[in-house]
Amino acid sequence: MKKGLHPILAFTMLVALTLAVASIISVWAFGFFKTQAGNIENNTEDQLICQNAALYIKNTNYDCAGNCAEGAIHNITVTVVNSGKVRFSIDRFSFTNNTGYIYKFDVNQTSFSIGDVKNLFFSSNMSCYGINNSIQEVYLSSRNCPSTAYDSFPGDRITYNNC
Repeated sequence: MKKGLHPILAFTMLVALTLAVASIISVWAFGFFKTQAGNIENNTEDQLICQNAALYIKNTNYDCAGNCAEGAIHNITVTVVNSGKVRFSIDRFSFTNNTGYIYKFDVNQTSFSIGDVKNLFFSSNMSCYGINNSIQEVYLSSRNCPSTAYDSFPGDRITYNNC
């Protein structure tokens, strides 16, 4: 008498094991692909919405308040226009000086409806000796559509007051 597993029983166990592994993989794959499809859908929707987003910087004013020393308050005003067909928000802006140094400013999130023209105010207590008449470019981008709603403003067009 031979000892061992009967071929029909071995085949049945192999099929059962294969089905169990396949069901585990299919449950995982279903969840994975569902998540990926949702991500693609959200990204596509954002890109379609942002196609119509646009902004431009109308003007920029840098006010040294007559005192360029560190610790004195210096105000920067950037006038921004929503020239697109999408609402957006702004939470920061930056400018670069002639040496390539980038100054970044965080602001309270400001929302722009279609057609809005708003002044964004930023204050700094840094010394303005290195900034006064040396800003090469002001850069601003929207928070929700940064690849389409952005603009830069040339430094030679900035108005400097009391500097």
